Amino acid sequence: MSGQGTVNLMFWRGEFPESDRHRITQEDVYESHRQETFTRYLRRFRAKLPCYKIVATAAAAAAAVVVVQVKVVVVVVVVVVVVVVVVVVVVVVVVVIVVVVVVVVVAAALARIVVEIVPASSA
Repeated sequence: MSGQGTVNLMFWRGEFPESDRHRITQEDVYESHRQETFTRYLRRFRAKLPCYKIVATAAAAAAAVVVVQVKVVVVVVVVVVVVVVVVVVVVVVVVVIVVVVVVVVVAAALARIVVEIVPASSA
C-alpha cells in the first residue's frame, strides 16, 4: 500500500486504532489527505482574516464614498437643470415683453402716421 507515512500519521493522530491498521484503504488515505489539506487552508485563511477584514472595510468605505459622490452629482445635476429652466423662462419672458413693447411702439407710430396723414388728405 502506498502512503505508508500517511497511514502512520493517521494512527499517530488517533484517526484509527492500531488494531485497524490492516483495514485502512486507499480511500481512507485520500480522505485523510483531504482533511489535512482543508485544515491547512483553513488555518491560512484564518491567519489572513484580519487582512480580509481590512480590505472589506476599505471596500465598504470606498462604496460609501461613491454613493455619497453619486448623491452629490445627482444634487448638482438637479440644481443645474433647475437653474437652466429658470434662465430659459426668464429669457422667454424678456423676449415676450420686448416683442409686446415693439408691437405697441410700432402700433403707436402707425397710429400717429395715420392720424397725421388721414386728416391732411381729406382736407
